[in-house]
Amino acid sequence: MVKLPFRFRSFQGRIFLAILTVVLVPAGLAVAGGVVALREIRARSGTLGPWDAVAETGQELLDSIQRIESGDSALQATAARH
Repeated sequence: MVKLPFRFRSFQGRIFLAILTVVLVPAGLAVAGGVVALREIRARSGTLGPWDAVAETGQELLDSIQRIESGDSALQATAARH
């Protein structure tokens, strides 16, 4: 059996310890769950989300326009992908 400190040996001390445990454990679990949920939301959304992909393909399109003639099929494929 675990030896409790002096202040928890009385009945009132044990009741206090039980109530404290009943309050702190669910509160700790709720906070931990909230942290995990926020971390997951942040990971899924990213910094800009889908706009990152649009920015990348737009930059590729601009680069292709500067390098290739306007009638080239590679330019048309890049524009279609964007």
